Amino acid sequence: MEKKFESLKEIIQKYFKKPEFEKNNLLFQIRRDWNKIVSKDAANHTKPYKIHQRKLYVAADNSIWISELRFYKDDIINKIKDNYTGVNVRDIHFIVR
Repeated sequence: MEKKFESLKEIIQKYFKKPEFEKNNLLFQIRRDWNKIVSKDAANHTKPYKIHQRKLYVAADNSIWISELRFYKDDIINKIKDNYTGVNVRDIHFIVR
């Protein structure tokens, strides 16, 4: 019996269609643009680190930054939805790192 090998192109196409890749790619894009989504000061003290069950998880240096971002939480979610296709982020969870 002869085995059929997949081309590299087929393997890459399958990989990029996986939901995990799409989620990680979205997180990468949000991280890349974080200083445009929030202020530069806030971006220097906070970092999105995970998307899980439609929730964006953001780590902050201290509770002061968490309080600041909680105030703008709806604006942040709307900016993300407006600028990234296929976004299902409905909430943000903040933690002190």
